[in-house]
Amino acid sequence: MSAYPLELVNWDNVEDLMHLADKYDMPVVGAACWDYISRNKESLTLDAPLTSPKNLLRAATLYDQYSSGGNAPGCTCVSWQQQQWRAAAPREVATKLRALVKDEHYTTIISSAVQV
Repeated sequence: MSAYPLELVNWDNVEDLMHLADKYDMPVVGAACWDYISRNKESLTLDAPLTSPKNLLRAATLYDQYSSGGNAPGCTCVSWQQQQWRAAAPREVATKLRALVKDEHYTTIISSAVQV
């Protein structure tokens, strides 16, 4: 990853970079994206807009789409997501998930493997 300065990846471009890394078979770029998400996993939340990579469901969808069969180098965001859900009050999580599921873009933005 030393070929790419870490500051080139940010929340505004991480999803596009993942797509390009997958399309043009650039594992170093993909690894830089997963490294960024892993280093910033505290920013992942159910409160973020559904279209944002900061949304836990969207991040899990990106993991599902671009992790090459669950092999995202260094990404611990999905296990971290599960820990956060266990720590949160069940009603709070259910309320947030209910609102996200009702979003008109839910079925097209969130992969079927992640949909709840």
